[in-house]
Amino acid sequence: MKLMQMLSSLAGFALISGAQAQPLALSQALSLLDQHPQWQEAQAKIEQAQADQSTAGQYLNPSVELIGETRDKQSIAFYQPLETPDVRRYRQASADKGLEFVSYQTNWLRRQLMSQIERLYYQIAQRQQELALADEELALLTQLKRAVSLRVQVGESPRYEQVKAEAEWLTSKSRQRVANQQYVLARQQLAEKLALNTLPEVIQTLPSEPQQCVFAKSDQPPLAHHPITGAAQVSLAQSQDNLGYEQAQVTPQPTIILGTENDMGIDRVKLGVSLPLPLWHQRDGQIASAKAKVSQSRAQLNNVERQLKQDWTKAVLNYQIADGQSKSFESGLLAEAQAAFHVAQAAYKYGERGILDYIDAQRTLASVKRGYVNSQFERHYACIDIIQLSSPIEDKQ
Repeated sequence: MKLMQMLSSLAGFALISGAQAQPLALSQALSLLDQHPQWQEAQAKIEQAQADQSTAGQYLNPSVELIGETRDKQSIAFYQPLETPDVRRYRQASADKGLEFVSYQTNWLRRQLMSQIERLYYQIAQRQQELALADEELALLTQLKRAVSLRVQVGESPRYEQVKAEAEWLTSKSRQRVANQQYVLARQQLAEKLALNTLPEVIQTLPSEPQQCVFAKSDQPPLAHHPITGAAQVSLAQSQDNLGYEQAQVTPQPTIILGTENDMGIDRVKLGVSLPLPLWHQRDGQIASAKAKVSQSRAQLNNVERQLKQDWTKAVLNYQIADGQSKSFESGLLAEAQAAFHVAQAAYKYGERGILDYIDAQRTLASVKRGYVNSQFERHYACIDIIQLSSPIEDKQ
């Protein structure tokens, strides 16, 4: 019941928005990426990392102490906390790595969003072609149903042929309705992804095989400079800087004291240094935690490299399978199915074969056409994945 309600509301939305649908080129769809909430969030993270980088370079503020014990005794003192060079260097290095890490993540997010938009865009084109095939099949079976019904009425064909034709027509009509729902759903998914007010129409057909898909013929994935690998490497370096920072904090950080005192008209100047005494703890817990973080980052780097290789292998395999299927259709399977259908159609027309042979040939041709369309788009989807995994890193944001 919920599924039927969802499909009904989806169809209603399509009827409302369909009249206002505007053709959308792929370049236009990709240009809307800058308005995507995830992309805007990523830009805000970069701004935050830049602010953290600025914070890491700040110096500690001094403090002032004013004391008036009696009318004849007053003192004033300034305290300036200092940091050892290692503490400041490691803190700044960690902040720099943080900005670099976010830049790599933003680069990868942009790739993901662009791939998602392109995939959704071509899914509309795929559903559109599947709907066209379903419409073509339904029109053919509608003509056949009428012709068989007329033959049965005049006594040229038995009743079971009419039953068989009507059953096949009902199956085709159901397939056409599902294809239409999938087409509307694909348009709605792209509209939601791009925050469009109307359901988009695509104006670009499936392109030829992209040049980048030649990587699918190589056994060595070009993943060394992948942004996720770069992010994991930077995260490891940042963890190491954090460990160095915690270890440097073990050294007491001094505070310079400069003050004056007036006691009964006698002025005195005070100059000194204040040092905390690391008696009760020497940041053992913080250092142990930082070491564990280094181990985690190193394990994450190894896991990222392994996962990327798995994703690459999967994308290449999907491409090779779809490419092989597409070429088998083009090399003769599609033509053979069309020839067999025309032979069965002519034979049924002249009474040399029954309706079962005709419907079987028609069903086979429709299945081959759907398989050919699906293999073409699956090959392109695999190409999108290959490009996403193998493209060079873009300039950091």
